[in-house]
Amino acid sequence: RDEFSLSNAIMLHYDSKQKPNGPRWGNGHISIFEQEAFLKNIAQQAKSGKVEDIVGSLNRIRDALIRGNKAFLAVSTPIGKSSQTYIEEYSRQWNACYEKYSADRSSETNGKSIDVLSESTGKYPAFGSNGVFPIEFATRMPDLESPVQVHFPLASVLSSCVQMRMKNHICCVPTGKQSFEEELQNLPALEYHALYILTELISRMDGPLFSAIRGKGFAYGAYIYLNMWSGQLIFLCYRASDVPRAILSMRKLIEDLGDNWDKYVDDFEINAARSTIVNLNTSKTCTPFNIVDHCILSNVYGYESAKQLNRWRNTHLAAVGKKELRQVYDKYFKLLADPSNPMATVIISPPETELLPEIGEYERKTLESIREQYKVADMS
Repeated sequence: RDEFSLSNAIMLHYDSKQKPNGPRWGNGHISIFEQEAFLKNIAQQAKSGKVEDIVGSLNRIRDALIRGNKAFLAVSTPIGKSSQTYIEEYSRQWNACYEKYSADRSSETNGKSIDVLSESTGKYPAFGSNGVFPIEFATRMPDLESPVQVHFPLASVLSSCVQMRMKNHICCVPTGKQSFEEELQNLPALEYHALYILTELISRMDGPLFSAIRGKGFAYGAYIYLNMWSGQLIFLCYRASDVPRAILSMRKLIEDLGDNWDKYVDDFEINAARSTIVNLNTSKTCTPFNIVDHCILSNVYGYESAKQLNRWRNTHLAAVGKKELRQVYDKYFKLLADPSNPMATVIISPPETELLPEIGEYERKTLESIREQYKVADMS
């Protein structure tokens, strides 16, 4: 019933590559379609009397989680305290619980050992400072030869949603080919941060995109934003009453931005957009939970610390001016308004919605066409 959630699940089939011997992308396993097939399989096995098989599968998942030797632990500690002290205490507590768990599971399996010791140390899995970071970046967007435009009319939704996604995999984090200081001097991620500021400048509350779409009653929300992890530039419009006119308004705005640059982009707007981004990032370190989350992400992205991430981002943001904004507009941003640009577009709407010919040709599809792509999930 939620058109936004459906659009995310459906878009996965069009904006992600097929991986050899695996799902299209990691979150394919948590899409609503994969969940539906998996849960139906569980229900079918339960009805056929295979309850023990289901319980066995759940126990194997539990065992794998508890006995896994590649767990990641994030610990926030007071200033001046050694994090290793806290990690060692956590390890002791974990091992005590693990001993009890192993004893309980041994009795459940009639004394058969399920204990798995570390091959390298002969001890239970311990927590240390070595990890799997940085996690490798890889754009999930395939190289489309032409635009992919699909329309899903659904009786279950009350409003419309459109997502447009185009490949935009540009440098945004350190490459590791040089030292951090050397890379930072060259500002290799200047394009990314310029595009970040431009999307914020256009999409801010009461800004140009807001006025062009929400201000005219075409939709409740409309944004253009960057997805750093998937390497995409995205236009999202949700809770729309007139999605075709929302698309046309977005295109007209982007074209007008190029024709009347000084009308939209001046020092005040640039600084306002930059301040909004800095404020948003600062808010991520205002609570203990957010601090831990921010520290984890900094490691995932390949930084040695959250402080290093903040320095990288703020140095790049401060270096962005009108020149850099115009460059990324001409190179990337204006492509969103080009109907011939290879990108994936998914529209979900009530069945009575008519699409205007001005937005291009859209292939009409049903949810069943997506469900058919999923085989019954294998419980093993």
